[in-house]
Amino acid sequence: MNKTRKKIMAFAFMLTLIGGPIASAQTSLSSFSTTTGKLNGSGYTAYQKKTNASNSGDVQKFYNGGYNADIRMNSSVGSGTWRRQIGSQSTTTTIAPHSSVKSGTSVRIQVSNNLTTTVNTQSSGSWRAR
Repeated sequence: MNKTRKKIMAFAFMLTLIGGPIASAQTSLSSFSTTTGKLNGSGYTAYQKKTNASNSGDVQKFYNGGYNADIRMNSSVGSGTWRRQIGSQSTTTTIAPHSSVKSGTSVRIQVSNNLTTTVNTQSSGSWRAR
């Protein structure tokens, strides 16, 4: 092999190592843990990129310290509809994006405590934007 071909192959291999986790982060579940404020306060996950604008996101194994909370997908172009009164669960909850969200848009999950929740809570689980 000549030197140029070796460099190209090495570069392609490095892109595979670096690019693989970045590309899969949007379709694989990502853990989150955020403090959600008391008295209708909010907490937010890290951003993920939407890979398909029409797909809903998934939230799994949601836990909010024993309190119910509302969750929705949030982005700079708008927020999806609230999923209300989500308690601790092991099942998947789907959450819709805002109608203006396009593929490649960064989105996150917003968690909101109820107005009657008088303590900050630690919200955790896994989610993916899809």
